[in-house]
Amino acid sequence: MDSIPTVSRTIPDLANDYLYRYKDSEVAINKLIKSQISKNTVNGFVTSLGGVATLPVSIAMVPANITSVMYVYIR
Repeated sequence: MDSIPTVSRTIPDLANDYLYRYKDSEVAINKLIKSQISKNTVNGFVTSLGGVATLPVSIAMVPANITSVMYVYIR
């Protein structure tokens, strides 16, 4: 699997870097996993902020949507 140029390294390069930094392979594996989990947690949190920011608008639109749907169905 290749990486995105100038954004991330390839998986073998990343694994070799961790193996070089942490001589014990078990420690390297655990550090790599923890690092990737941390990155994905932050990514999920940051991308959720957009949903939280638009939540008031979404909640305000629900009654309007229900009203318009009921109008069409009742008509």
